[in-house]
Amino acid sequence: MLRNPNTIPKEDIIIEDQAMEPFFISKSSTGGFTVYERVIKGENNTEYIKTVCYPGNFGYALKTIAEEKTNHNRN
Repeated sequence: MLRNPNTIPKEDIIIEDQAMEPFFISKSSTGGFTVYERVIKGENNTEYIKTVCYPGNFGYALKTIAEEKTNHNRN
């Protein structure tokens, strides 16, 4: 499901790096991680985010992004 990027709570920490694009990680104020993908859709090229997964720790978040980027590059 796609959602507006502004729906991530302001208290969450966003972890971004150009090497991870179009993916990024958020760490919630309660300690959980979420991996998101940036998606551009529609006639107006509107930016959305798509939830990829809720990894148990930061290492799994990075592993998920590496796997997703590998799969993206194959397409």
